[in-house]
Parts: sequence; structure tokens; C-alpha cells
Amino acid sequence: MKNRITRRDAIKLASAGALLSRLSPELVRQAAAADPIRAVTWGGGYAEALEEITKKYTTYPVNWSLYQNASGEVVAKTKAAWPNAPYDISENWDADYLQLFNEDWLVTVTEADVPNLANVPKAIYQRFTDSNGKPYAVPISLGACYWGYRKDMVSFSITEIEQLLDPRLKGLICLPSITKGTGLILVVLAVAAGGSENNVEPGWDFLKKLIKSGNVGRVATTEVDFSNSINSGETALTFWNPVLWTAVKKNWECVILSKVNSKTLKSYFYQDGFVIYKGPRAKQAMTLLNFLLTPEANNAYNKALGQAPAITNGEVPEAAADMSMTDE
Repeated sequence: MKNRITRRDAIKLASAGALLSRLSPELVRQAAAADPIRAVTWGGGYAEALEEITKKYTTYPVNWSLYQNASGEVVAKTKAAWPNAPYDISENWDADYLQLFNEDWLVTVTEADVPNLANVPKAIYQRFTDSNGKPYAVPISLGACYWGYRKDMVSFSITEIEQLLDPRLKGLICLPSITKGTGLILVVLAVAAGGSENNVEPGWDFLKKLIKSGNVGRVATTEVDFSNSINSGETALTFWNPVLWTAVKKNWECVILSKVNSKTLKSYFYQDGFVIYKGPRAKQAMTLLNFLLTPEANNAYNKALGQAPAITNGEVPEAAADMSMTDE
């Protein structure tokens, strides 16, 4: 029989376990710290940008993983593995930060740990600090979700939510899965239909009408789902972020509705950043975060994604024009 454990094997394993049990906690931490930093991000443009940018980060090796669905999945995955977090650092957004912190999984950072934190305005991260004012989540980028569509596939102007029910959009709408963005699409539809984040029933009602209309041709669960669907022409209209629209606009002329004068087509601003988990590689993860907050790395990241920098010494790329506002 293959893979059978003999008595000799059992004795060897028992001896190894006894040896490990006598190692000091510090030696165990040092051994773990020698491994690569385990980092996770979204797929599509996020992964492509970060993998390219971190080729210039040489302090420690980094192993990037991808979320299979929404970033919120890290909560369940970490809860199942704790106290051995599956990642050392993860890319998340506003809706995830507080959930992760409330589980007592995260380390806080200071400018002593991450010197480039000095270039991130406190006004940006102050919502994500502990009782001592230390941030447990550090944004590296500012983004937004908004409606838009391919101009070559939609034959009329769209300015209000009710127009999504128009028969001319049969099969042309790509909707985010309810799990994407922690239910953001439901809140957006609720607000558009007279509800709010605390009253989402109008959102459910409109969503039912939208599905019954036959206009929804794809429900996207990953970043790649969005870009493949819109770029291929399977669908033409969706509500999602600059990462998607930056990719699509390379191939097609798009009408972006982030600044349209509309009572019902709302946009949502968010922060995109990183949290660091308690564990043997927390200090190494801090050096990676510090690198991502350098002007060179941060500008490259935001240029690739079409988002705005979270650092005062960064540059707003042309691709972020859809979400940039006036000084007022």
C-alpha cells in the first residue's frame, strides 16, 4: 500500500515533534519570517499592476494570491485558520477594514513602522484607527464606483435609473454580484429608488423589475468577469470602478456617468488599501506597505488602475479624470 506510515516513520516524526517543541518561540518566529510575504489582492488590473510594481521591491520575496470572489471572503478564511492567518497582508477597502479589526486580527502601524505613512493625510485614514489613534488600515489609492456604457452598443443617452428597464438594453447590462462590494449595488439601487443604506427594500424591488425585464446579461463575481463581458460585447453597461473602465476605454469609446446631472444614477467613493495581520511576518509586511506608498510605486499603481493617489506627493493620472473633482 502506498503512503503507508511504518513504525520507524512514526518514531522519526515523534522525535521531530519533540525537537520542535523545545525550540524557543523566537526561533519559531525567525523560521517563519524567512518565508515569503503572503499577500492577496483582487484579480484583473489589480493583480497585474501589483505584480509588475513589486518586481522592484527586493527587500523580501512576495507571493501574491487572488481573491476568488469578493475581498470580504478573507474574513471567513481568516476566522477558519486563526490564530494562523492565511495571509500576512491583504488589499481591502472601506467595507472590509472594520470587520477585520473587530476580530482583533490586525496590527496597527506608526510612522516609525511605515515612514511613508507621513505622506498619507490623517483625514483619509482617521476612520480606521484604534483608541490611540493608530491606523490599522492604510489606503494607497482613492477610487469610485459609477455607471457607464459602451457608446457603440447603446443607442440612446442614459441619465436616470428607470432607463435601465428600456427594451433596447435587452441582455446588455452587467450587474455586480450581491457579494461584490459588500452589497453595494443593492444600496445604489435602493438610493436611486427612494430608499437608503438603512432601507434597501426599494433596491430589491427595482432589482426584481430589472431581472424580469431581461436586460441583465451577466452577473459579475470577479474583476475579470466585468472586463471580459464589456470588452467582448456580451454586455455594454455596468456599475463598477475605474479599474474596469480604464481597461475597457483602451478598446472602446465609453460614456461615463460619474458626473452626469442625475437624481438617481449615484456614484460611490471608496478607499483602496492594505491591512497587516498579527503574525511572524508583520514587520516584513510593513516594509512592503512602505514601498507601495513611495511616489514611484504609488503613481504606477494609480496610473494603471485609473484611481487617485492617497499620498500628498503622488500624481493624479489622466485616467482618473472620471472621478476627479474641482477644489470646491
